[in-house]
Formats: sequence, structure tokens, C-alpha cells
Amino acid sequence: CRAESRRDESCTRWLRGPQPSLPTTALATLLAAGELQLPNGDDPYFSDNLAHIPDINVTGASFYTLTWERQMPVEQLSAECREQQTDRVWLRLEGVNYRAARASLGGLPLPTPPPGMFIRHRYEVSAGGLFTLTIAPP
Repeated sequence: CRAESRRDESCTRWLRGPQPSLPTTALATLLAAGELQLPNGDDPYFSDNLAHIPDINVTGASFYTLTWERQMPVEQLSAECREQQTDRVWLRLEGVNYRAARASLGGLPLPTPPPGMFIRHRYEVSAGGLFTLTIAPP
């Protein structure tokens, strides 16, 4: 997972920490990677932790813009991704939240889902490769 930030010379930084479990949010990913330190544990809703989360109007949208990357070997996709009685393989996104700013597979751009809350979208996959999805706040 990579976070984009104007504060960094390269405009991207790799987040350290455990691989985020999906589904997740940008905030949960930043907390798990140690990018945000809250005074009362990692639960943003505990005590006054919400008051310590940087406001997007101060940090800018790039602070909460994340790119997920995953190698997608088409031949190893599970049987549930295949349509019944065909050889077509689908990559399903089941809840993109806010806005998918960029999507690509194997370096080729994919159409991005429409903006909104918990948007479902699917892509027909004919070849594997590195799948990237950049999620940006509204």
C-alpha cells in the first residue's frame, strides 16, 4: 500500500506495517501502518481520539489518498471469479468507497468506477499482472 503526499519529494511513500486486511478504509490503513499516532490506542472512536486525527482541510486530500497494489496471476484466480460455463474471469470490487482515482492491470489503465459510497464494479480479466487501485477522498 502506498500513500501519496506532497510533503514527500517522490510524491509517494510506502507504508510500513502489516498488509491491510480488506475491506478497509484509508484511516484504518494509516493507523495500522503507524502513520497516525492516537493518544488512546488505535480506535478512532475511543475517548477523544477523533480530535487527534488530522483534518483533510489541513493535510490536503493527498494525505488520505492511497494506492493498493496486488499481483493478479489470472491462472490462479479462484473458481468463484469465473462465470459459470465460460472461461471469462472477472475481478470484482465490492465496495469502493468515495472515488477510485486510477485503476490499472498489467500497466494498462482500466475504467474507473463512478464516485460514491460502497460502489461495486467489475473488470473482465484476460491477462494477469500488477493490479493497482488508487482511492481518493471526495
